[in-house]
Amino acid sequence: MSYDVSLTINTGIEQITVVDCGNYTSNVWEMYEHAIPPAKPGERGGLHRLHDMKAGDAIELLQKGILHMKDHKEFYMKFNPKNGWGNYEGAYNFLGNILSKCTIHPACTVELSS
Repeated sequence: MSYDVSLTINTGIEQITVVDCGNYTSNVWEMYEHAIPPAKPGERGGLHRLHDMKAGDAIELLQKGILHMKDHKEFYMKFNPKNGWGNYEGAYNFLGNILSKCTIHPACTVELSS
């Protein structure tokens, strides 16, 4: 299973994908949960927190998450999946890719499917 992330825009008639941010294995979900914590107890964190958010609003969360991953690499490395599907570097780079797309298309909406 993987996280598929895209940026979309609603035309009033249909939801159109503006850019596909790609996908990455959901085996690294624990990394994302720590990098992008829930807004409130009981809510979902990680990439799920970004779902349906305006890309411009997601920028700060992504920046903080990426910085936390960079500054605490050893902590995140312990969440490398034992089955070898995914790793810290891939998870970190995927967040960076999403951030770059959100920066270019801030008026879009982040869509997550998993």
